[in-house]
Amino acid sequence: MATIGKQIINIESIDSTMSYVKNNLINSDKNEGIIVSCISQTDGRGQLNNFWESEAGKNITISFFIKPKDFIDISDQFKISVLVAVSVYDFIKMHVNKNVSIKWPNDVYYENKKIAGILIEHSIELNKLESTLIGIGININQEIFKSDAPNPISLKSITNQTYNLETLIIQLADILNKNMFVLKTNYQILKDIYLKNLFHKNTFHKYIYKNNNILAKITDINNYGHLILETEEGTVISCDMNEIKHIVE
Repeated sequence: MATIGKQIINIESIDSTMSYVKNNLINSDKNEGIIVSCISQTDGRGQLNNFWESEAGKNITISFFIKPKDFIDISDQFKISVLVAVSVYDFIKMHVNKNVSIKWPNDVYYENKKIAGILIEHSIELNKLESTLIGIGININQEIFKSDAPNPISLKSITNQTYNLETLIIQLADILNKNMFVLKTNYQILKDIYLKNLFHKNTFHKYIYKNNNILAKITDINNYGHLILETEEGTVISCDMNEIKHIVE
């Protein structure tokens, strides 16, 4: 397994770091772990093909790929989401010591506002996870958000400090590598951290489930990464991203 961040490619302007890795790096195993970072990303993507706003030179926008087939079964691919979400959570916690949580499946929140997003794409060959492309966007020094995203926030908005992005990317890579070792040796540690810090876990909140408004609490995630909810009436629901929307107030 290659070290994440063994090399960092910095690009001035690009449509998206995910596209760059997919088009230029992912076909060669020797490129595993190379981080692609950019100053200006013109077509960054979030979950469900939403646009990811990032002011030039203000934020972390990186992508890389890993080859997980030797240590992750295809049925356990959500473990990689847990790995990356917990790593970004740990990174934010280094700078903000409270009110940080992981919003299922893999956003990171400060209070009720989104500070980071993660995008993961798997390539499957012969029933194995041949490669996994990972994109991470973290709001760092941006203070004004112009898109219609409902609740963005940045590290600078929380701490009133300005950060060196290159230093932070190295810091994040170190955390990813440390947690990769944990994933391989004792995944339950990462899952416990993920569940303990899950946004709105074990408290009732509003959701839209299959176009119906419900009041429910998060109780768990299953091995496939499906969210497990329990309604006020005691009904247990297992759902994926296409079935449920979390109402953040």
